[in-house]
Amino acid sequence: MSEKTAAVVGSGIVGTAIAHYLVNRGYRVDVFEKGPEYPYPHRQPFTERTYYRYVNPAYTLPPTIRDLEYSGDYAKNPDDERFMRVGGSATRWQALTLRMLPNDFRTRSLYGHGNDWPLDYADLEPYYCAAEGLLGVSGTDADNPFAPPRSRPYPLPQFDLSYGDGLIAEKLRAAGIVLHTTPQARTRQAYDGRPACQNFGMCTVCPIGARYSPNHHLAATIATGRCRLHTNTSVRRIIVDGAGRAKSLLCQGNDAATPTEHAAQVIVVACGAIESVRLLLLSADGPRPEGIGNDAGHLGKHFVFHHT
Repeated sequence: MSEKTAAVVGSGIVGTAIAHYLVNRGYRVDVFEKGPEYPYPHRQPFTERTYYRYVNPAYTLPPTIRDLEYSGDYAKNPDDERFMRVGGSATRWQALTLRMLPNDFRTRSLYGHGNDWPLDYADLEPYYCAAEGLLGVSGTDADNPFAPPRSRPYPLPQFDLSYGDGLIAEKLRAAGIVLHTTPQARTRQAYDGRPACQNFGMCTVCPIGARYSPNHHLAATIATGRCRLHTNTSVRRIIVDGAGRAKSLLCQGNDAATPTEHAAQVIVVACGAIESVRLLLLSADGPRPEGIGNDAGHLGKHFVFHHT
């Protein structure tokens, strides 16, 4: 029997989770990241930012590779909301992990706005639990009257409100407003090889790995010997066979003169909303003249992303 192989485009929180999952199920996985390496734990970026107020260009792609051209009335530059490096945007997120509410899946039916989802909260609830276990989420719903139902408790206890938060909560409570703790993907206690949070106050560059970064699982996945990480490598397009099924990636090192082809049985596109759409549209060829996944012409339209 031939070895099972997979290629993952993007080393962010989704791409890393899928690579971790596939390696644990016997696949040999190659992860392709357009950006550079990023130290983990983030001790070096923490030191540079905190002590020297220095933003190291070594962690950023040059403008000739990463910049976007855009038009329209969007008030911010979308390029400021992308961190194209190993670990992606979750290398510097604040790690707040609130679940969507059941009503969020039915905004058209309930409020006449947007569109209803084709699935509901109950469909996703077990996966919320699995994600919270993977990320090591600390939290409680005991003080949150708005929390949706859950089938399993949080893997770690909550971070309590600070003294200042408590004073504010008391004043708000008198006005009928609830202030509750929030679930966070940082470790209240030691968890899965990560130490307990020591409250450095710089979650975006946590120096010890208490706040979750995809780099944690990526390092563990690479350590199995069944995963290779290709940094500073652009995936230019996906190559499909005669039936329209993805069979390989056309890759090129950012400093290389020519591209190479990398074949895999499973191709995973997980390089963020903008880059994923770009890659799928660039992959138009033969049986997919409008781009992969674009039979209805909606690829690249209507998508949204979180503002950082």
